[in-house]
Amino acid sequence: MSATAKLKLIYDDGFPEINVFIHGYRAIGSQSEYETLCTQIAMSGIKGKIYILFWKSGSWKFSKIQALALLRHLKDLRHIKNINPWAIAGEVGIFAATEIYHFKRMQSRAENLGMNLKTRLMRISKRYDMPINLIGHSLGARAIHYALAYNDLSNLYIKDCYFLGGAASATDQDWEECYDKTHGRFFCGYSKSDKVISLLGESVTFDSLIGRHGIPWEDQDVVNIEFKGFGHSCYWNNLEKAFKIFKK
Repeated sequence: MSATAKLKLIYDDGFPEINVFIHGYRAIGSQSEYETLCTQIAMSGIKGKIYILFWKSGSWKFSKIQALALLRHLKDLRHIKNINPWAIAGEVGIFAATEIYHFKRMQSRAENLGMNLKTRLMRISKRYDMPINLIGHSLGARAIHYALAYNDLSNLYIKDCYFLGGAASATDQDWEECYDKTHGRFFCGYSKSDKVISLLGESVTFDSLIGRHGIPWEDQDVVNIEFKGFGHSCYWNNLEKAFKIFKK
């Protein structure tokens, strides 16, 4: 997989709308994960030209190996007398710091992706003839937020924006300004059970994120839905359900 972001067409059923999905943190680390994600999107029930914007958001592979090695190391330590608890805490702390550092790097990459999103949207055929919907999960939602905040999108018809488990700031003051650049509605799915957002996202930004709290702006065209019990990756397996709930 290339290091650069790529906009790829998944399918086109002829319905006159364009839908661009932007995945988030560590969603695609292999070809099989990419194919699985494309299948989940294709089964979501959304009509029109369906694109996925693939970008290198990190892989869980290294993290899993690192975690297993740490667990084996801690298991071995249980059989040793006079264990230094500070040494164990140090091991765990290093692992947590590594995760936070990695998330921070991917966060910066997602922000750059958003600031350059218009360039990629301009490559879509018939982009001036159809409304464009943007759907982002995790850091993909952050990319959409940055796209709306930092791009002049007046020559494109941005319709609805969907933020799923979004790692975007809930306290930024530009949400209304971002909304004014669109012609549809904001749909935000959030969950207080999202541990990835709470443990990684909020520990990095020191801020409330919409994936845990929703978009704090009261308007009939801003729809916040709490998906109770949802973990960070649950949205992909429940896309069709989520879209039906948003549209009620």
